[in-house]
Amino acid sequence: MSEDIEAAETSKQLIGPSLTSALAGAKLTPADQATRALAIRYAELLDDAAVAEKYARAGKACGDAIQIQSEHLSQTASDQLLNSWTRIESALAEHTVASDLGPKLLAALQQLGMTPAARKDVVSGKAGAAAPAPEQEQPKTALELARERAARRNGGMTA
Repeated sequence: MSEDIEAAETSKQLIGPSLTSALAGAKLTPADQATRALAIRYAELLDDAAVAEKYARAGKACGDAIQIQSEHLSQTASDQLLNSWTRIESALAEHTVASDLGPKLLAALQQLGMTPAARKDVVSGKAGAAAPAPEQEQPKTALELARERAARRNGGMTA
């Protein structure tokens, strides 16, 4: 059974290398670099999940209890028990990190247009992810502003 668990852990696909490969082919602008860096950081944290703080004290107490009990067990049984506990801690950490950061990584990828839904919005012309951010829109010229005022005064008709 221990071999099955180890095989599953070593075959786990890492997010970081897949993301790096996808980013290399993405058409990003300089304005996208902060979101790109954030997505990479989320992927790193997801790949290198550590035990969440809220479980750390309980995990330490269980680990200490296992250490105490292991004095009464054979070395093999003690090692197996500690190895099992380490796997439980790791699983808790991965679940916590994934549930916290997974949606944030997905949101960052949507902003970069790197999800199927975001690409579909761009192709169909929906305003969602493809719309420029307000700070990227060009200010209206004086002539455009004057035309808008005239249209409002004339009931929507330009002069």
